[in-house]
Amino acid sequence: MNHALFRYTNKLKINLESHIANYRLNQKIQDDNLDIDQIAQYHLSFMIGDSDFMFCITDPAKNKCLYLEDYTFSSIMLPDQLTGQLHHIFNNHNLLGVGFWKSVKLGVKNQKFTLIPNSLFKKENLQEYLSLNCDINQYENIFYYKHIQSDAVNIFAAENKIINWFISAYPSKTIEVMHQTCPLIEGFIHVGGNTNIKNMFIKVDNSYVTIIVTKNKKLEFCNTYLFTNPEDFIYYVMLVIEELKINPEKDPVMVWGEIYSDSELFDNLHKYIRNVSIGRKPPSLSFSYNFDEVPDHKYFDLYSMHLCE
Repeated sequence: MNHALFRYTNKLKINLESHIANYRLNQKIQDDNLDIDQIAQYHLSFMIGDSDFMFCITDPAKNKCLYLEDYTFSSIMLPDQLTGQLHHIFNNHNLLGVGFWKSVKLGVKNQKFTLIPNSLFKKENLQEYLSLNCDINQYENIFYYKHIQSDAVNIFAAENKIINWFISAYPSKTIEVMHQTCPLIEGFIHVGGNTNIKNMFIKVDNSYVTIIVTKNKKLEFCNTYLFTNPEDFIYYVMLVIEELKINPEKDPVMVWGEIYSDSELFDNLHKYIRNVSIGRKPPSLSFSYNFDEVPDHKYFDLYSMHLCE
């Protein structure tokens, strides 16, 4: 095979894909009080993975969510393909092209993160911290976020092309980059409250699950696990329960994300855990009746990004 020709045709395919809508809009909600003239007072928050993309608009003065959109890509996207699809979405949107938001936050979904105590953190050692937990390639950059409600520093990797694309989309703003687990941790600590009981929070995505445990407004555990079937899913949940000595008869377990009360995943949880329930929208935000059609346990990570400063 002529490898130069292969590289050219492959590049051409990616460029062509950037002009084709390979995504589906799953959800679009707009509050009646969204005021275009007040955009400079609103927060814009994005969450992106290699197969999905979503964003919301919040009003910090009222702690209210005003807008939500959720997209699924037709397949797992390479960075070049992903930026092409983002370009397509932005070019056909009447809000995303506006550049004078109060703040712009970007959350990335992947498994390339680690948490260390703030007392041990040194910025010059980012590479060493993260390389102990995962492989980092030359196309990724390393970021960190110091958690507000815990002593943890979240160190994570993100694709340069994705980050740079958002930077170029909003040249007048400083993009606040964070890992998906950052708003989950901040939000779940807020929900767990000041109690001596251990609270287990489970966020389910399409191919992996994030498990977070808090106690007395402190983070006790955070990790993600890939799973391909309900048996894998319950195995990892019960593994954490055993390691952290959580009482499955009494301690509360709450689930969010891609899970429903009539699903096999939830049925398996209920077999082993007595006090398990479906989560609700974060109490840190208010929502109008327009959001009633959105399941309460969806988008907790996206909604909670406003807690990350």
